[in-house]
Amino acid sequence: PRVELKPVPYALSLSPGAVMTGSVSTTYLTVWNGNPVMNSSGDAIAGITWGDNRSGVYAEGKGQNGFGVYALSTSGNAVYAGSFAGSSAIHAEANSGHGVLAESRSASSAGVLGTNTGQGDGVKGVSNGCGFPEGCNDGKGVWGENIGGGTGVYGKSNGGVGVQGLSDDSPGAIGVAGFSNTGSGVSGVSTSGVGVTAESYGNIIEAYSAPSHDREFYVSNSGGGNVIVLNSDG
Repeated sequence: PRVELKPVPYALSLSPGAVMTGSVSTTYLTVWNGNPVMNSSGDAIAGITWGDNRSGVYAEGKGQNGFGVYALSTSGNAVYAGSFAGSSAIHAEANSGHGVLAESRSASSAGVLGTNTGQGDGVKGVSNGCGFPEGCNDGKGVWGENIGGGTGVYGKSNGGVGVQGLSDDSPGAIGVAGFSNTGSGVSGVSTSGVGVTAESYGNIIEAYSAPSHDREFYVSNSGGGNVIVLNSDG
């Protein structure tokens, strides 16, 4: 004879659209796949959705200084994100704080490490600091700061340029600028080559006095030869 299949409470609690509500001081739900003795090659939890603009897993932390997601690994990466559709692997947004905050307590490791194995940029910073109608915020594409007296930005290359600056949008814009309150704005040192190299289709070097910003002299090679002429405006 046929036997009626009746639902059980456990199956009903995990039915589609079910909500689990409780108030405990410990972890509300723990899922184990395997144990230290019996290793497992599967995931503990998998979330998959086919909905447009939806998340496979959605997490939200409403407590003060709480986390939406907390990940910990004792041997590998705590969080691994991959994208195979031409989009970003990780997209982070913040209304008033940092989009991404990374911290390392190791003297030999970096707070943020960017690596590109496809010959692209390792780290790129973009800012539209003067792109708002309400005014200019003077945002920086990349900002480097060292509060311990060391180097704010350090560039190293095994065969090319360590640090390069480019500006090509407006006349009078500066590719690389150096400012200092007490020391040298720009310093170039080389143990075997040239300390500072300057190349330009206009004046090679121009020197201005502060605060009047009057040009004191300039170095030009406008004749196209090998002779450098030093001219004074004073």
